[in-house]
Amino acid sequence: KENEELLQFQADILSNIRDSVIVTDKEGQIIHWNPGATELYGYTADEMIGQTPVVLYPDQNPEKLAADLRNIMQGKDLMGSRQARNKDGSALWVAAKTTLARDVSGNPIGCIGISRNITQRKRVEENLRKSHDKLRRLATRIEDLREAERIRVAREIHDDLGQALLTLNADISWVKKKLPANQVVVQEKLDAILSSIGSAVASVRRISRNLRPPMLESLGLVASIEWFVNDLESHTGIGFTLSLPPDTLRLDDKLAITLFRIVQEALANVVRHAGATWAEVKLEEKGGQIRLVIQDNGKGITKAQIEAPDSLGLMGMRERVYSWGGEVHVEGQLGEGTTVSVIIPDIEFKGAA
Repeated sequence: KENEELLQFQADILSNIRDSVIVTDKEGQIIHWNPGATELYGYTADEMIGQTPVVLYPDQNPEKLAADLRNIMQGKDLMGSRQARNKDGSALWVAAKTTLARDVSGNPIGCIGISRNITQRKRVEENLRKSHDKLRRLATRIEDLREAERIRVAREIHDDLGQALLTLNADISWVKKKLPANQVVVQEKLDAILSSIGSAVASVRRISRNLRPPMLESLGLVASIEWFVNDLESHTGIGFTLSLPPDTLRLDDKLAITLFRIVQEALANVVRHAGATWAEVKLEEKGGQIRLVIQDNGKGITKAQIEAPDSLGLMGMRERVYSWGGEVHVEGQLGEGTTVSVIIPDIEFKGAA
């Protein structure tokens, strides 16, 4: 009797709370149902007194509900959101906390549960999730189109412009052979033109390979990163350290392209902005996930620069990784360099070469 009066006293204190307050005894039967509970669930106190809260959760596993009650009676608070149904059968989401009620001696005498309607918030969250999913699918589609355009441009540069330069080289070489030996000044000029054409051909090949490395499909990601970094080192004077897995690593083609583009973008930032003399590219596969780290010893990056809306390079990396359920982390301190870390989980491999 004393315990029931104590529970009732506690319930009376909570009766004026606008949130739902439900009090049960040790057996889980409802002994108090406040007006907030009626507003939330639609049942009156007369309808619910003597019932168990299970009626509010017809879609929940009864065994799970029973286990929750046992945990609460053992002193473990239950917190979180769950789906319930009100009297008219419509679904709603509630954020609830259920805690153990004790008597003056500290003995368990029942449970007190406080709930709040978060249905509207859940709907907003679901709409946001759907919007994010659409944006990610759109970003993936845009990236696919970009890659297709790169392939087209690379092919046209290599086939059309490259061929035109080679033809021009052959024509000038023919003219040079036809010139009299005493036309020294003209000969030297033609030699200079041929040298410029040779440089242009080399640039065309390099640009074409950067747009679409042919070895990415034939030899894989590891060999492509090695080629790109070695080529970059020869043109920039920056020293690079590579830590790569065996070249037998075979990833999904689109994932390999994603990782290669991130390496390109990150190292382009190192060359253009970092003022670095050294950089490291580390790629590893462990526990079914891929981890890519690009680190340099340059001037570093601030938090404001990382979060700036015009940091298109970083935004591009994140867009590429989001479609794979991955994460991009950028860390840096002024004068101490920058580290870009990419983690992509649940990787599917194509098998060994």
